[in-house]
Amino acid sequence: MNFLSLLTTATSCVFYGIVVTMTIMAILYFVLRLWDDGIVRSIPFYITGCILSVLLTVQFSLMIGAIETKNLADGVEISINQLMEGETGIISANDSQAILNYLISRSPIIGIYVDTCDFTGNDTTTIATAMADTLRSVLNKYIFHRILWCVTFIVLACIIAALFAKGNVKQQKRHRGHNAPSRRQRHHVRSHDRI
Repeated sequence: MNFLSLLTTATSCVFYGIVVTMTIMAILYFVLRLWDDGIVRSIPFYITGCILSVLLTVQFSLMIGAIETKNLADGVEISINQLMEGETGIISANDSQAILNYLISRSPIIGIYVDTCDFTGNDTTTIATAMADTLRSVLNKYIFHRILWCVTFIVLACIIAALFAKGNVKQQKRHRGHNAPSRRQRHHVRSHDRI
């Protein structure tokens, strides 16, 4: 049942990751087309676009999973409070890991982002809040890193596509210049036509 739940959540995250990626790729296409039509007509643009779409899909899928896990934080706090009801004392490292394992058994997606924890020294009355706040903090950092990676990939892809497109335009101009008839040749052709 847990595996099925995890598989369903993972499939949902990948699906929404693909949707977000396609949206961003479409926006990038129109922005680059407005900026310079030659960029979107170059082969490097399509190669870079394919690589970028895979990288963005992975990053956005992971980010959406982290957002879904973060939404569970309130439920995590309630679950821990219920688990620790009637318990008193100080939490040990083994206790905090056992609590995390219990949470993962109930919501397997948590295990993707957090697999170990140590809340040694926390009281049983504060452990629920401490663990929920830590989970939120860890996931906020994780989401921020995914956003940074996405922005980095997008900027690099745009720069690479633009540079290669400019290189192709220069080569095409040079190629046209070599094939174009010189003035003397054009003059010779015209004068030959008169004869």
